[in-house]
Amino acid sequence: SKVLDTLDPMKELAPIALECVRSVQVAPSSVFTIADYGSADGGTSMPLIYSCVEELRKLHGTDLEILIFYEDQPTNDFTSLFSFLQGMYSPQTGMASHLFFSFVQGIM
Repeated sequence: SKVLDTLDPMKELAPIALECVRSVQVAPSSVFTIADYGSADGGTSMPLIYSCVEELRKLHGTDLEILIFYEDQPTNDFTSLFSFLQGMYSPQTGMASHLFFSFVQGIM
């Protein structure tokens, strides 16, 4: 993925994460869930998660429902994360169909 090339630490995790995505049996009408715990602004994990969504779309098409779950401390400002997501998964990317987000402030 072109997005992954921008962050070196994620490049080492990408082959493992993408192999995990490929190995999961996805039942028809199921929801594939990806979680980011301690997400902050999402900047560190977003390229890797984007690549996972990209791989899922290649494997299962746009009808597969994908839930991306972001969690962080109650004091986290999710505003930056919202802004990043709107740009990365806009309708023009072709990956926004059946893609859902959940933002949860954890308990300290």
